[in-house]
Amino acid sequence: MVDAVLTYHTDTFRCGVARFNVALAERMGVPCLPLRKQPVAYPLISVKTAECLDGGARDWALVATFWGLYDFFFHDVPRGLCVNDVVRAARRVFAANDHIANGLREIRPDVITAFCPATITANPPRSGLRILTFGMAGRTPLAYFEKLKAVLEASHVDYSVNLSCAVHEGSSWEQTIGEAAERLRPIFGVHFRLLGFLADDALVEEMKRSSGVALFYDPAVRANNTTLWAALEQGCPVVTNLDADSPPELQHDVNVWDIAQMREWPMAERARVLRAGGRKVVEAYSWDRLLEVLK
Repeated sequence: MVDAVLTYHTDTFRCGVARFNVALAERMGVPCLPLRKQPVAYPLISVKTAECLDGGARDWALVATFWGLYDFFFHDVPRGLCVNDVVRAARRVFAANDHIANGLREIRPDVITAFCPATITANPPRSGLRILTFGMAGRTPLAYFEKLKAVLEASHVDYSVNLSCAVHEGSSWEQTIGEAAERLRPIFGVHFRLLGFLADDALVEEMKRSSGVALFYDPAVRANNTTLWAALEQGCPVVTNLDADSPPELQHDVNVWDIAQMREWPMAERARVLRAGGRKVVEAYSWDRLLEVLK
């Protein structure tokens, strides 16, 4: 019985084959591991050979010498050195579509034509409050999100907390988005939604659909926190954390709510009213105002 799925690429945010392999392994109840020497007895090797370095020579040699029993799942017609012998020695060979299967029949007449189901999964939509958080959420102290959950739960309303991640230069997509999601998912459970990385146009649309935006900073809001100004510019109520060094205007802005002072989420009717007001503070910290300062 297959005891692991081996894959060439492992970043599920940048490789569709990797995403398929992770989903397949989860459903088979086995681990999904990189294609290298792994202590498994019978792997399913699921690869797109066009992605393999140097034609896959090293990978094919590894398969031929390290495992006596293995299956293949090909996402393209295989290529590379020694490919014929390695494919012939496999116990079973699967092709992801008819075209790939036809390209394999000369060396494996018994190739099994398969397919790749949808890999996009999401929790069902929730009614009620829709809270957006975005930016470098991986750096945010979790205590603020724990307090946010307490506020939402005390309000006795259904809600979702939706995360759009920013990926810092030099960091991997998988590490940044995956780790940020795994920090927040245990807090909000089924109420959590991962939006991945939203570009500006999509982020603005998400703000328009949201009941409010949760943005927390370490140690607190400062005048150079561009994500805060972006949310206020769109007229969104913002839940955040303030201290003595935060811009003083925020203490009196009707669209800014200090998480330390909140016990329940404001009623939806009040939130809609708040979205229409409170633009003076945004104007005070706008690009036009900055250019005046620089002059």
